[in-house]
Amino acid sequence: MTLDTARYELQWSQEFDGPVGTSPDTQSTWTFEIGTGSDGWGNQEHEYYTDSNARFDGESNLVITAQRLSSDDPIAQADPRVEFYSSRLHTNKKVGFKFGRIEARIKMPKGDGTWPAFWMLGEKIGEIVWPDCGEIDIVEVGDIKNELVASLHGPGYCGADPLTNRVEVADDLNDVFHTYAIEWLPGSIEWFCDDTSISKKTSADAAAVNSDWVFDQPYFILINLAMGGVFVPGGIDPELQQAEFTIDYIRHYAIDGTGEVIHH
Repeated sequence: MTLDTARYELQWSQEFDGPVGTSPDTQSTWTFEIGTGSDGWGNQEHEYYTDSNARFDGESNLVITAQRLSSDDPIAQADPRVEFYSSRLHTNKKVGFKFGRIEARIKMPKGDGTWPAFWMLGEKIGEIVWPDCGEIDIVEVGDIKNELVASLHGPGYCGADPLTNRVEVADDLNDVFHTYAIEWLPGSIEWFCDDTSISKKTSADAAAVNSDWVFDQPYFILINLAMGGVFVPGGIDPELQQAEFTIDYIRHYAIDGTGEVIHH
């Protein structure tokens, strides 16, 4: 999608340029989450997140690689549910965003049981429990590998019952890159795949379920490759040894002057 420069002003980007094996910037931008979280990050996931499974490929991409553990790995022996190493990164307490267009050019991973996600959480998550802090799922893919899932989680609409839309597309998402974006303005969020709008939710949708719209506040970005869990009930292919989630770039634009980047 070619953006109209009269309307869209680039304010922040991660282009992932650098030599092969380079780690993302953890000084001013990214933080790696480590471990399995509580109950598999609350989703019964089967991966252990490390700070070494997300690296530049030398071709201007960040690649998050899920690698199957050997049976004698100490992590697998300590927790039999853990089957893979992977990575999960976020910008919390380093870079935040409020309104604007947020997009990433992504190639999804291959393999049954992969759960890639590009998403956001409200910065108040340290003060307010989930889902009241709010969650914006820009894109995630579950068992149906040509189905995009775009969701909002907030008070009274969360977990298995978010404000959501599922859209099947013609392309295999793991063979080519696509651009996934939200255009986020006060009281509304619209989702895009390439140049096609796939969903739109507004404060009226939250009101319709007798709840609050919690998205007119700062959020931070997360990107991760989970393996297994509640979003992929079909389970993990027992023959799958490795999967790659490839991100070409992540960018933020102001829209007609609306949108800001917050550097903490």
